[in-house]
Amino acid sequence: DPYASLNPRWRVFDIIAALAHGRFESGVRVFGLREGGIDYAYDEPRRGMIPQAVRTRVEALRQDIIAGKIVIADR
Repeated sequence: DPYASLNPRWRVFDIIAALAHGRFESGVRVFGLREGGIDYAYDEPRRGMIPQAVRTRVEALRQDIIAGKIVIADR
């Protein structure tokens, strides 16, 4: 998917553009961690609130989810 790293609002724009150009394909689209549809916030002031050990563990779990090593049930 060439748009996997884009912000979801751009993915929605791409869907609208595809519709406008006659290239739209219907179906379910999921915007999870891999697609950039959800993530955790690690910016100011949160950096000072999250110990580095916790951040390291959360980032490892995040990468495992993206890689498919951890599967999150959708229901």
